[in-house]
Amino acid sequence: LLLCRCAQTFVPAATSNTQLRSHHAATAAAIAGLAAAAPLPAQAAELTFDGFGPGELVAIFVPIIYCWLAYGEWEAKQDPVED
Repeated sequence: LLLCRCAQTFVPAATSNTQLRSHHAATAAAIAGLAAAAPLPAQAAELTFDGFGPGELVAIFVPIIYCWLAYGEWEAKQDPVED
């Protein structure tokens, strides 16, 4: 029903009134712009979950290495204690 009403705006006027035709052209352009701006489904081809890329590996190992180095520095600054 909505499509039929929108299609009526695309029918050119039978008169030679240029203002009326420009109004129809502006309406058609606005509808075409809204149709082009409609949200599209995401094309997430890179999300195949078949392996780790460099970004995932960095996100996993950088915090581990950073904490290990920070602990090693902290441990080196502690006084030696006999148990």
